[in-house]
Amino acid sequence: MEGSIMDYPLTTNSILEYGNNVYHHKKIISYLPDGTRHEYRFGDMYKRCKKLANALTHKLGITKGDMVGTFAWNHGSHVELYYGISGVGAVCHTINIRLSSKQIEYIINNSEDKVIFVDATLVPLLEKIAPLLETVEHYVLINAAKDFKTTLQNILHYEDLLAAQSEDFELPTLNENDASGLCVLYKRDNRLAKRCFVFS
Repeated sequence: MEGSIMDYPLTTNSILEYGNNVYHHKKIISYLPDGTRHEYRFGDMYKRCKKLANALTHKLGITKGDMVGTFAWNHGSHVELYYGISGVGAVCHTINIRLSSKQIEYIINNSEDKVIFVDATLVPLLEKIAPLLETVEHYVLINAAKDFKTTLQNILHYEDLLAAQSEDFELPTLNENDASGLCVLYKRDNRLAKRCFVFS
């Protein structure tokens, strides 16, 4: 005999779809690195997540289980990354911007990030270690001016990446036990403590 409790996977995609259906008119408000206030509606964020999902799969070649790093401040674009990356079945690896360059280098290589989304103000921190990063194929710049200068190779601009994509994307059905996020913790003596996976 099977239990009578509902069988419904609790995934980030379910949260995203529910939020769009019920709260599409509600505002998401955050502040950008330059201090300006940014606001848009959940429905707009939802559409941008669909564009991001298309970009990840069709432009960047991200597949289920791939590690995608974020090196960014907390703002609307970062929210899109949380949903868009895990939405295609990849793992959103939030890289701690307050760690040392050596620690960040180790974490990225250990996690095998294929793509890193990075805020323009944080690019100098990655430029120092970029030659040592073994698996990163692309860097996607967030909040960067068109004429932004960097020594990072294979760069794309986040807004350009999204602008070229369709809002039509059918989010895959994911198992709620699939990993959706990764956070790497360090001990005080700079040794890797643990890799903590967050499930969908």
